[in-house]
Amino acid sequence: MKIQYYLPIITAAILAGTAGVHAEDKPSVIRVGNVGSGYGQPYTTGVGGVLAAKGWLDAEFKPDGIKIEENYFTLAGPAINEALANNSVDIAEYGDLPAIIGKAAGLKTIVLAGQRGLQTYVGVPSKSTVQSIEELKGKRVGVAKGTYMHLSFDRKIAQLGLTEKDFDLVNIKTGDGENALAAASIDAYVEGSGVLRLRDLGLAKIIYDNKHDPEDWKGQSVLVVQESFYKKYPDLTKRFLKTWLKAQRWECDEANRKESLEIDANTGTPLAYITEDRSGIQQIAVYNPLLDEAVINHFKFAVKFSKEHSLIKREFEVDPWFDQKLLAEALTEISWQP
Repeated sequence: MKIQYYLPIITAAILAGTAGVHAEDKPSVIRVGNVGSGYGQPYTTGVGGVLAAKGWLDAEFKPDGIKIEENYFTLAGPAINEALANNSVDIAEYGDLPAIIGKAAGLKTIVLAGQRGLQTYVGVPSKSTVQSIEELKGKRVGVAKGTYMHLSFDRKIAQLGLTEKDFDLVNIKTGDGENALAAASIDAYVEGSGVLRLRDLGLAKIIYDNKHDPEDWKGQSVLVVQESFYKKYPDLTKRFLKTWLKAQRWECDEANRKESLEIDANTGTPLAYITEDRSGIQQIAVYNPLLDEAVINHFKFAVKFSKEHSLIKREFEVDPWFDQKLLAEALTEISWQP
């Protein structure tokens, strides 16, 4: 099953969301979209989690009378695309594949900064005899479609000479997918570190992770802004980006690793598994914001790959999507050279 099922929703919402836009000096609220927890907790991980925990965005914009409205979408990237299309969020951070899907479907977003090194695991029920991805051919494999994990899985199976057609791919969000895996109602589940908990409970076995695979196989995410918001409020956009980058710089400091992981644990994933997921990986390897050659090449490949594998209907140019100039200015103004 292809994931274009929600593209008509995006397209219709784009048309509706652009109606009634008018110029004003400043907004009363900046609406932020975050990938929410699959466990129903109103938190997100990474930079967005740090900013919320420390209140840095609130502190930056409170003197202007601007409220920061945090929105947490448990349906992850696809739900953020719909929110962007409906013009119900102004700025959002989410994974590479949903950002690509949204852009290919006509969302007018601009990429301000990046993040990399997001890992993917494949778990099977504890009593399963399956020991490899190849042995899952013809079986029910759950994944939150349209997420970075979906793209990472598709890249891995392509390397094995397989496609989605070789599996019965089922669209299941994180919390539901873990429950389905624990109950053995699916043959495998593709997700992040949450499957480690099921492993330790004796409910699942991990047959694959991309921790030691090439960096380009791992998920990436981007901070995007609505083009209309950027054009109306360029100064506010830069201030938002600078505050975001300050949190990203904080994340890159190894001295803050313990607190960073504890903030991520607010999502409901136990700290032990977040720590295991990040073990042996430098913070800068994950939280480097640069839209450098490695990131650009990752997205160029991902756009081409997504088109070839029917994840999107059309390709687009990646370079104009990235605002390298604003990122460089913001980094200079906060005196940070990652």
